[in-house]
Amino acid sequence: MKHEESSFQSADGLRLYYQTWQPDGSPVARLVIVHGLGEHSGRYGNVVDYFVPRGYGICALDLRGHGRSEGPRGHVQDFAHYVEDLRRFVGLVQGSQPDVPTFMVGHSLGGLIALSYGLCHPEGLRGMVVSSPWIEANAAELPPVQRFLSALFAKPLSALLPTLPMHNGLNPNYLSHDPAVAGAYEADPLVHHTITPRAFTEIVRAAADVVENAGDFRLPILLLVASGDKLVLPAATVEFFGRLRVEDRTLKVYDGFYHELFNEVEKATVLRDVGAWVEKRVR
Repeated sequence: MKHEESSFQSADGLRLYYQTWQPDGSPVARLVIVHGLGEHSGRYGNVVDYFVPRGYGICALDLRGHGRSEGPRGHVQDFAHYVEDLRRFVGLVQGSQPDVPTFMVGHSLGGLIALSYGLCHPEGLRGMVVSSPWIEANAAELPPVQRFLSALFAKPLSALLPTLPMHNGLNPNYLSHDPAVAGAYEADPLVHHTITPRAFTEIVRAAADVVENAGDFRLPILLLVASGDKLVLPAATVEFFGRLRVEDRTLKVYDGFYHELFNEVEKATVLRDVGAWVEKRVR
C-alpha cells in the first residue's frame, strides 16, 4: 500500500489537505471519501484497510475548516464552496489516472455534500455511496441550548454573526456502540466541536434543496441508514430514498446501528455490502 499526502488550492485561496492510499498494482476503481462535520479524512482507516488490499485506490480530502485544511473551524460562507472544493479535488485525482472508475463515498455532512455534488456534477462518477447523510438533524438528541438556538436564532445569527463559533452538540457516544471509537474521537487533536451560524443555515438550506431535487438525481446510488442514529434522522434518509427516480438505487438499513456505520462493532457487514455494490458496478 502506498500512502501520500498533499494539498491543493480552493477557488478562494485556501490550502486544502488531502491524502491518498493506492494498492501495489493498478487500481480497479477509485473511492473519493467526503467526511462529516468536525472530523477529517484520517478517520476512515477501516475503509482504507478493507478496500486497498482488494485493489481499490482511496482519495480523501479534509473539508475547509476541518482537519489539516485551512479555514475557520466548522465554518462555510456558502454551501456551494464545499461542492466546488470537491469538484476541484475530483478533477485533481482523476487527472492522475483518468481511466480508473470513480465512486464517491460521503458520510453525514459529507453525505449531504456528495448528494449535492451528484446533482450538480454527475459526469465522471460511476456511482455514489452515502452513509447517514445530514438531511435532517435529530433535534431531539441535541442539548436544550442547541435546540433553542437552532429553532429561533439560527437565521438572525447567520446574518449578524455568521462566523460565531458555537458547539455543534455532537455526543461522541452516539457515533458507535464501540466505546473505543468515542475515546479516539475525543482524543483526536484534528477533531473539532465547532459549527458557525452561517454553516448551520447553509447546511439546512442545502438539505432542503437536495430533497426538493431528488427526482433529478441520475447516478447509481447506495444509501446506508443506521436505524439507531441519534445524530441525524434515519426516517429523513428513507423519505429521500423514496423521492429518487433513478433506476439504480439501493437502500440498506442496519438495525440498531449508530451514526458511524464504518466504525460500528459490526462494520464488517457494512463494508462487505459496500464492496459488493461497488464491485458489481465496476464490472
